[in-house]
Amino acid sequence: MYKLNLMHQRPELKHECSHYGHILALAVKAQGDLVLVGDLLRSVTVLRYCPPTTAGSPTENGTLTEVARDFNVNSMRAVEFFHNSNFYLGTEDFGNMFIAKRQLSPPTPVGAAGASSSNPSTLTPEEKGRLLINSEFHIGDTINTLRPGSLNAQPKDQMQFEAASGAGDAAASAALPEYQSILFGTVSGSIGSIISIPKHVYDFHSSLEAAMRSVLQGVGGFSHAEFRALYNGRRNGSQSNSVDGDLIEMFLVLGADDMERIVLCLNNGLRARMTSASAVPRGTSTAVGSGALTDVQRSVLSGSAWATTGSATDGGDQEVGPPRELTVEDVVARIEEMLRLH
Repeated sequence: MYKLNLMHQRPELKHECSHYGHILALAVKAQGDLVLVGDLLRSVTVLRYCPPTTAGSPTENGTLTEVARDFNVNSMRAVEFFHNSNFYLGTEDFGNMFIAKRQLSPPTPVGAAGASSSNPSTLTPEEKGRLLINSEFHIGDTINTLRPGSLNAQPKDQMQFEAASGAGDAAASAALPEYQSILFGTVSGSIGSIISIPKHVYDFHSSLEAAMRSVLQGVGGFSHAEFRALYNGRRNGSQSNSVDGDLIEMFLVLGADDMERIVLCLNNGLRARMTSASAVPRGTSTAVGSGALTDVQRSVLSGSAWATTGSATDGGDQEVGPPRELTVEDVVARIEEMLRLH
């Protein structure tokens, strides 16, 4: 890190501090006092800049210290802060995208019959220093740039997006928008967006995605779920906490018969989701990815359309599904509303 020195006639950059232990840092983003590093082999690392305490003392220069990192091996291409300073979006060489979460509080164990569901009081240093993978999704193309913004944002919306990414002032950052967007660009020239949404909106689109997969057959008879599953040559992982915007948008161009079949399947799925949610004791958390998260983030990612993540309630403060049977017109209206976000 360098500091701009304006004390001389010619401004100059003065070396401030360094951080070692990376193989090849290919992408760097900063937000406040946090620095997000994407490495070609060591995945994602979160650093914190600590400014000097007293001028003229041995600690005159600031320091960069490691806060947490992802211990998976990923060949990173781009990184970005997502939703807030505790979630990090990353893309790698095999056309995959993932969201990592920094642990600030202990996860709540899922309550079981005869088992204690009390929280541990503190996290161990090892837990604090490990990023949890919260969402994984296969794009099918190599993403080499990530940037906060929206393709159709009005000036007010753009200011909110910049506030969410740390580019705005403190007052704007204090009230983050319910929906936040990050644009991505790929090596083949395509552009897409990743949009954060609340949990109840995610529940609807996740159920719609499942209904479309059960009714429609993939191109060539291949499974759409398998295509969106993560694979990087070292490990496999199913699509998690994400909804494919490209697939959802296909609903608008289907025939009337297919739409009716999908809506029927959707209503059955939402009814089952509501039944299962009502059976979960209030206050318990859901196991996601590699751990149980108390403030679960939901993501909708896509190759060329839109994508999302939003905060979940932890016990049913919001409805999981609609109070009545949905019609084709209802589903079309909800999809078009989402399309206006990007």
